[in-house]
Amino acid sequence: MRQEHRVTVIIPCYNVEGYIAECLDSVKLQGDVVGKVYCVDNGSTDGTLAAIEGWRERNPDRPVELLHEAVRGACAARNKPLDLVDTEWVQFLDADDLLLEGKIRSQIAGCPHADVIYDSSVYRNVSGAQKESIPDIDTEIGLIAGNLGNTCTNLWRTSYLREVQGWDTSLSSSQEYDLMLRIYEKGGKFARMVTGRTMIRERASGQISQGAAKGRWTNLVNVQVRMLAAFGRVEMGTEKSRAIQQALFGGLRMLYPHDPAYAVQLFRKHLAPLGFVPDVGAMNTKMYVRAFRIFGFRGAERIKALQNAIVGE
Repeated sequence: MRQEHRVTVIIPCYNVEGYIAECLDSVKLQGDVVGKVYCVDNGSTDGTLAAIEGWRERNPDRPVELLHEAVRGACAARNKPLDLVDTEWVQFLDADDLLLEGKIRSQIAGCPHADVIYDSSVYRNVSGAQKESIPDIDTEIGLIAGNLGNTCTNLWRTSYLREVQGWDTSLSSSQEYDLMLRIYEKGGKFARMVTGRTMIRERASGQISQGAAKGRWTNLVNVQVRMLAAFGRVEMGTEKSRAIQQALFGGLRMLYPHDPAYAVQLFRKHLAPLGFVPDVGAMNTKMYVRAFRIFGFRGAERIKALQNAIVGE
């Protein structure tokens, strides 16, 4: 392997015939810093395989290997080539997303000693509107608030991916935050960049990671609760602790409509003993906080549900 080949790109593929060629073109733009690219087919039933083969024929100088993973799910597909990786870094990339020119090289140059380089991204919805997502400066707050980059924006050190045994295939959502948490628990170093050189493109349907709302929010709060335990070893000031608690409460509020009993159970165990009261903000209106102070978490949520029902009539 040439010295400049420092990154392996892993792309899970499921029915992405209309996206994969452009995705691979964006990897090609990264230049010689990329060694090998693994496209991992996850049971596609469209023309995905033919599209990959066509791209390889047009680009014979680019080492793209096609693998197959019978176990459905992006996590299983991303794990498939990990034992084959012989580079310092791994770039995971969803087949419908794009890397802009210089993304990988700028990250390595900017944060060579990190183990997870988390970065900003540009999100483009199905109508073409774009919005940049900027990650938090603080690692712990960003982790629990779900604002520490994502699967494709981030660059991952291979040695830590192997140490934590890759992605948890039992999870249908919050997988990258579970992965980052386990790297954090092993002492991995996190570094922030704001390059905006990853394009996250919305698809109306078909992503491997889509799932039911209850499962998504349950996965989220379970990971958040594990984060609280991990952060217990970190000395925090009142402001930072408060922000972490607010982020967990946000997750519990999202879970409540789908599983109120579990949301209340976690609130009573982890936030109530701290005397927690939510701050007024984008998610918590003044009226909601007032109801919370009088009636508690369950009461405030019931009042909110009643208000929504009246407005919906």
